[in-house]
Amino acid sequence: MKSREYTSALGVLDALLDEFPEVALSWRARCGCLFELSRFDEAIEAFQRAYDLGVPGTEEVLLWKAFCYQNSGQKSKAEVLVEQIIQSESDDVRRARAQEVLIAFQST
Repeated sequence: MKSREYTSALGVLDALLDEFPEVALSWRARCGCLFELSRFDEAIEAFQRAYDLGVPGTEEVLLWKAFCYQNSGQKSKAEVLVEQIIQSESDDVRRARAQEVLIAFQST
């Protein structure tokens, strides 16, 4: 998608969230648009909101929040968050993915 399309999608999602603020997957979609637009500070807040709603389909949002920290120059926050994910994650596949991400963050 092009920047213009993400901006347009973000407008639609914001309207949806004004009407239905408790739909976690809409927050997750909003996060993706913000991430692609490099609006990382806004994306961090939106990822946290999606996580707080805690429904299936949003399990990976904290890892994406860590990517936002990393991409916005907040490397230590990114690494701390990924370490917390590794410690608390019960799913072996998601934990392994978080470990890979931490290694990548530490090598940059």
